[in-house]
Formats: sequence, C-alpha cells, structure tokens
Amino acid sequence: MRNLTLLLHQLRCIAKESETSGKPMRLTQPVKRAYTDEWVLPASEDEDFGESVYQVGYLGMYGLQGVLPDYFTDELLHLAEKNRPMRQFLDLFNQRFYQLLLQAWENYHFFNEDTLRPRNEHTKRQAVILDRLSGVLAGHSVPYMHGLRWYQMYLYRRSSRTIIGLQSILASFFPQLDIELNTFVAQYRRIPQDQFAIMGQNLTIGREGNFLVGSKIKDIGGTFEVKVKELGYDDYLELLPGGKLRRLMNELLENYTQGQWDTDLTLELRSDQIPQWELGNRSMGRDIWVHCLPMRDNALITTGALGKDVPAPSKNPGVTPETGEAVG
Repeated sequence: MRNLTLLLHQLRCIAKESETSGKPMRLTQPVKRAYTDEWVLPASEDEDFGESVYQVGYLGMYGLQGVLPDYFTDELLHLAEKNRPMRQFLDLFNQRFYQLLLQAWENYHFFNEDTLRPRNEHTKRQAVILDRLSGVLAGHSVPYMHGLRWYQMYLYRRSSRTIIGLQSILASFFPQLDIELNTFVAQYRRIPQDQFAIMGQNLTIGREGNFLVGSKIKDIGGTFEVKVKELGYDDYLELLPGGKLRRLMNELLENYTQGQWDTDLTLELRSDQIPQWELGNRSMGRDIWVHCLPMRDNALITTGALGKDVPAPSKNPGVTPETGEAVG
C-alpha cells in the first residue's frame, strides 16, 4: 500500500498540472513485462489529439509485479498481442483492479504522510469530516484527532459506541502500553440517608414499594474500567492525574464516548519498578511506597475516574506543583 500511495501521489500531481494548464491527460498501460523503476512516464507519443499521454507501469495481470505466475502471465501477453478480446479482458481486469485499490486508498489512507498535517485539499476535507464526527466545533483544532488511523474513521461514523472500538483506538495511540478493558465493574455506593428504610416508621412491607436494607448498594450500571498493566515508572507517572498520557487518554475517551460512559483508570506498576521510600517525598501511596525488601507483586493503583482529574503531584520532592515553591 505504501507503493500505491506513492503512485497515486504522482497521478494526483499530474492531474493537478493538467487542470492548471487546461490540457487534458490520458493514462495508458502497455502490455509488456519490463518496466523502468518509474511508475508513471510520459508516453513516446507525448501528444495525442491534444492530450498528454502517460504510461503507467504497476500492478495488474501485467506490469511490474503481475498477480499471476510468470508462465501464465507471459501466455496471456502473447495471446493479447493477436487476440483483441483477450486484450480487452486484460484492460477491464486492470481497470477494475485499479478502481478497488483507489477506493481502499481513499477510504483508509494507508501510510499517508499528510494525516497529521494535511496539505492537500482532499486530506484537509477529510480532517474536517473527522473533526465533525468526533464532535469538535468549527474553528477548534484538535491535532491528536488527526492522528487517528484513517481506517478507524468508521468507528466514528457508527452511531453505537463499543468496547471493541475503544480498545482499537487506545491500542492505536498507546502501542507501548498493555491495556485491558473491563465492562460493568461493580461498585458499592452509599444510599442517601433520606432513602434509608427504618422498620416501624411509616413503612409497610409490600405496600410502600421497594425498599433498601443497609447503608450501601451494589451498582453495576455503566461503569467501565481501563486497566493498564505491566507499567514502567516513567509511563506510570505520565498516567497519573495531570500527566501527558492521561490527558491524551481523557481526550480520546471523551471524544469517542461523548461523555456517556463512566470510566475508571487502574494502573499496575511492575514490581521491579517500584521505588523505595526516601525522606522528602510527599505523595506516599501515589508515587512512592514504603518497603524494605524487593517487591514480589505488582502494585495496583486506582486513580479514579477519567475526565475528573485533579492537579498532578510534583515530581520534585518538597516542591509544590502549582507554584514551584519549596515546602517546609
């Protein structure tokens, strides 16, 4: 697909030049096996009824890299020299073949260097469409959204949002992280005091409707957990509230789910990456642990809901993260 992108880029430049000069262009693909390294060359008859003619040597039943074995390809080429229907069949096959390749390239933009910083008009239009699909307002540029792999645009076109779709997006942006998604994570929520059911106080079982016993209730509705496993210490710090990776994950989650999901983030720090406690560190239990012997198990840290962050703790012991001033 990378070669196809380069070929189509050349054809796009030729088409733009033709549009600027006002001279029509025509593409041909001669029936032969030997082509130069250049995929698009001006034909020997440079002018044909006022048209600029270019020869294209690429994939197909014939060309630089034929899809058939050599013997059958040579046989077809010999037949096409004397048999006009065979030549027409080859032309139809190659035309359809190119149409499918072009459709795949336009839809998915494999290896397109313009994805992050669109330069041509087509890519700029695609970037605008991607922004609209992700809920970005006009005039508000979100560069990380343009970094979405173009084959993931279908995830935003769909009306439904799924765990598999979110998994694909997170894996695309964080290939170095081992991310696991758990659905419907149960939580115990405190029952409001005014909803407590007290026997004997204006309560008749079976008559007053449903009632709750206890002070907490198990809630499994709509809560998801993003668990990042086997983390190194540097990546762990970046996934704490205020870290760069966490901010990016927040934005991706918000744009994909449109704020409809409650998602918690849990981090698992590798045992060999857990630092020992030192005097002056302020955030015990968040970025430092007290232990004397080497840790055998990974540390599991629940950082709270994504999208509801608080300022990150300072990475420099004894310095406030807001002002940078030393604390006594």
